[in-house]
Amino acid sequence: EDTAQKTLLVPPRMNYYIQKNMEIQKIFQDFAAPDDIFPYSIDEGFLDLTSSINYFIPDQTLDRRTKLDLLAARIQQAIWKKTGIYASIGLSNANPLLAKLALDIEAKHTKKMRVNWSYEDVPRKVWTIPTMTDFWGIGHRTATRLKKLGIHSIYDLAHFKKKWESWACSFGFTLTALMKAMFTSLIRSSHTA
Repeated sequence: EDTAQKTLLVPPRMNYYIQKNMEIQKIFQDFAAPDDIFPYSIDEGFLDLTSSINYFIPDQTLDRRTKLDLLAARIQQAIWKKTGIYASIGLSNANPLLAKLALDIEAKHTKKMRVNWSYEDVPRKVWTIPTMTDFWGIGHRTATRLKKLGIHSIYDLAHFKKKWESWACSFGFTLTALMKAMFTSLIRSSHTA
């Protein structure tokens, strides 16, 4: 009852959320070409910074990971200055799936609100995700089905030896796509580094 007395009911403001999303999408265009911006949901999106990172951070003495962090900090600052919203950012030098996992699992809980995961982090950070449903694309039904196969962790899933394509049609296809995405380097392959 105490919780109910402290609960504040507010009307949904979807038009306001859409307006803020559009403002943020516009900010993204200050850092990446429109073809390199991939909106994912009302509050998430992917940016491929391959083409613009050296423009914004030209220092050749810095490695790509450092440059990516510096540019992400600039994006966060621009979002804050123009919208008043604190943005969490998942980064990856490797692929969008690792960036999404970095966002969902770690970035939202760090002081900087951004973190970068790479292939080297997979055994330590991805395979140790404590709950299967914390992995992007795995819901409760999928986790239940995986447990019936003896798969109880992301580590188990990554090391499962069956051919997913031949198992349960779209379910197998989805798992195959997730595992392949873990080792796919770019959203699309038109860029050269």
